[in-house]
Amino acid sequence: MQLARFDIRPRRSRLFYTVRVFSTKASMHEYARRHVGRGLGRKYRGLASAWVKQRYVGGRWRRRNHAGGILLVRRHMGVEIISHECAHLALAWAERVRVNPLTPSKGLKVSSENERFCYALGELVAATYRELWRRKLVA
Repeated sequence: MQLARFDIRPRRSRLFYTVRVFSTKASMHEYARRHVGRGLGRKYRGLASAWVKQRYVGGRWRRRNHAGGILLVRRHMGVEIISHECAHLALAWAERVRVNPLTPSKGLKVSSENERFCYALGELVAATYRELWRRKLVA
């Protein structure tokens, strides 16, 4: 059974991601099989998927801002799982907005692209926890 659904996004980004929280691992796996695809295995306790959806408007294809999602199980929503799944989405976000988080630093100064990626990751994790807290799904 799905307990919650909400959207998160890095600040100053038009792209957003949908988080869905399930009551059991079995219900999350069933949802994933129907909406993500088969062959995912049975051991995962969280799942992140990124995509590029397009629509035809005004004679041309335009990318949609809904760029992915995370599936979580209430019993397994620790910081490790949530940050892990948000990291997948942050990497997909970086690829989509053309940010290279592996841009080398110069001496002690961290590259601006590396910094931008890290802020986006932190914002996704914070937004997820904020919504889970607001809905009383985490203590």
